[in-house]
Parts: sequence; structure tokens; C-alpha cells
Amino acid sequence: MKILATPISVLAWFELDSTPFRCQSEIKGELRPFEIKYELGTCKWFLWKM
Repeated sequence: MKILATPISVLAWFELDSTPFRCQSEIKGELRPFEIKYELGTCKWFLWKM
């Protein structure tokens, strides 16, 4: 995975007892994993690794 650290807009929902931020999405017909990161100090989301 390549580190990108690109700011993104996010609508997130997850269970309280689960571990968030390991994601996958279908991009151009291929299932690809990625990681997002939330910065508490700035309240911003980043596409961290892809």
C-alpha cells in the first residue's frame, strides 16, 4: 500500500465494539483495500493508504 495522506470528505458509521478504518471498495471492477485516518486535532479525514 502506498501512503497518500489526501484530505477527503467522509460519512462514517461503525459499531462501538468494532475496529474501524480497514476498508475496501470496488474500483474499475477490482476490489481494492484502503485505509482512512481521522485527525482529532483538526477534525479532518484522510485517505491514508491505498
